[in-house]
Amino acid sequence: MGTLATYPFRSDRFVVVAAAADPLAGRGPVAFAEVLDREFVGLERSSSWQRFLSARAAREGRPLRLRVQLRSFDAVCRLVEHGVGIGVVPQTTAARAARTMALSVIDLADEWALRELKIVVRADQELRPYARELVESLRA
Repeated sequence: MGTLATYPFRSDRFVVVAAAADPLAGRGPVAFAEVLDREFVGLERSSSWQRFLSARAAREGRPLRLRVQLRSFDAVCRLVEHGVGIGVVPQTTAARAARTMALSVIDLADEWALRELKIVVRADQELRPYARELVESLRA
């Protein structure tokens, strides 16, 4: 098996989204444990993100109460806007959705909510020119 080369790509933060009229609206950062009594709009159970959130809830000794499960973060935001529940989505998704939807975006105070994305390629093989150009473009 070959070795891997990793390069920093960007940071991304997960946030809580709630309907604009929700009691969470306008609050400062909240810990994930503080919102576990709420009903959630989430991704399908098979998604790695949903499994991660369920495991985080279990670490707090509580279940994640999923009211609806969908296939995309955009769909999560749409149902959250209509008061179906709250959601946890990437900040970039929340910011984009908040431009056209009545959403409140609340930072998560938990350390795990910030993730560092990386580019990973095989280090022991020469990349094809188009792949090398893509990596260089992403790193720029």
